[in-house]
Amino acid sequence: DSQWVSDIWDAEIQPLLDQLSSFISSPSKCNKNHQSAISVDRDKNHRESSVSIDRDETHRESSISVDRDDLKGSRNGDEKPVKVDEMSKSSRQRNRDDDNVDEMNVSHDRVSDHHSVISGDHSAICECINYLHDSMKRHDLISDKSSKYRGLVLKVVYKCLDYNDPVVQIKLCNLILECKVSSSNLMSCYKLLLRLAKHSDNDTLFVNEPSIFANLQSTIESLRPTPQSANGFVYGLGAAKCLSANLLLAKIMVDLGWIETLYKLFIGVSMDTVNQIPPTHSANILVQLSGLLRHLAEVDESEIAFLRFPVLLKAVISLPDKYLTDRDLMLNMARLLSKWTATTPTNERSEGVTMSDMVARQPRLCDQLIAILGAHGERSEIVVRVAFILGNVAAMGDVLGGRLRRGFTLNSNSLQIFIDCLLYWVELFLHHIDKRNSESETHSKNTDKDSSKSKELELNLLDVVVKL
Repeated sequence: DSQWVSDIWDAEIQPLLDQLSSFISSPSKCNKNHQSAISVDRDKNHRESSVSIDRDETHRESSISVDRDDLKGSRNGDEKPVKVDEMSKSSRQRNRDDDNVDEMNVSHDRVSDHHSVISGDHSAICECINYLHDSMKRHDLISDKSSKYRGLVLKVVYKCLDYNDPVVQIKLCNLILECKVSSSNLMSCYKLLLRLAKHSDNDTLFVNEPSIFANLQSTIESLRPTPQSANGFVYGLGAAKCLSANLLLAKIMVDLGWIETLYKLFIGVSMDTVNQIPPTHSANILVQLSGLLRHLAEVDESEIAFLRFPVLLKAVISLPDKYLTDRDLMLNMARLLSKWTATTPTNERSEGVTMSDMVARQPRLCDQLIAILGAHGERSEIVVRVAFILGNVAAMGDVLGGRLRRGFTLNSNSLQIFIDCLLYWVELFLHHIDKRNSESETHSKNTDKDSSKSKELELNLLDVVVKL
């Protein structure tokens, strides 16, 4: 067997590696100043380097480090997934969210950087990578971590990431993920994927490499929620979340069973009773998880999958118990619930039950939403969605809607929080009106925008009052 593998190596794999190395050594095809995103772990006892995640930390443009603000500046937030044929920069204007309100001037546009795609002929190196990938699979060199040949291949593959072309880098990342690398090499692969996924121009490149979604899913499933793996989850899930902003890519992920994978991870992190992960790390993971779930909820077939995991809904409803002050997480919770309460029943759903019904049946729904209003009542992007959820549930029949209406109106504390929130936006609206009347015409445009935002919030809150 050893001689057979050696023969295969000499006759088939080594020539491919030599060819790949020749591409990297060619200055006309490789940016020598581009530092590889993968740090090769040559020492088996090398300890995983720590990666700090600070939502307020700023990074240079060339860095692929990530924090929450870096993710939000990309394809995060309330954008609606787009189809793959809507790739042009001019078509990146987002539609209104499922809760039928606009984004309240909160910008979460996906990055469309045409400079991220390096032009040039990469067909030769891509063909070489495909042959190498196929050869390793046929000769079982991908799964055999004990093989010295596998390590030699990976060292060349890591160096090939110096080839500054997204098409090539995506193919190489796919091969690395399928090899089930670990520690700092997996972390670095996730970082590079995140950087590539943030650019909407690269969506079609991922469509042409569909197996990368299964390999990314597999590596995320193999991780266990621990302080050591927390950063890996953030980068890996962040890359998946950015990609899921494209509706076609989101459908690929739903078809692969990503919802079940995310359900298990969400439960493991949010219900961490033994505090294996520090709260800051777990909150960062849950922000990416909830954002990814929200994008997947855009796929029509996803509701059937969500209905299979009612515990996931309970875990989402329970988030304010531990993370009420986390604005990003509360916003994603509101976005997810607003999507679920906007669903309509169809014959394809089992027993006619919808996610809207499931949300309305949650006994703690009203209390948790009011708690969010109390903590974030001045955040327009959160308030408008909470009002939308309350309005949807309150408008349901006597059984489901009546339960919320009675619980809401009989709880004086809940009612007071809601009224205080409504009065805040009414007073803000009146303030904008007075300001507009006192300003000259040239300075009144911004005031009009502010008053329009507060007026829309008023209408949503008043709609809840009417239904109550």
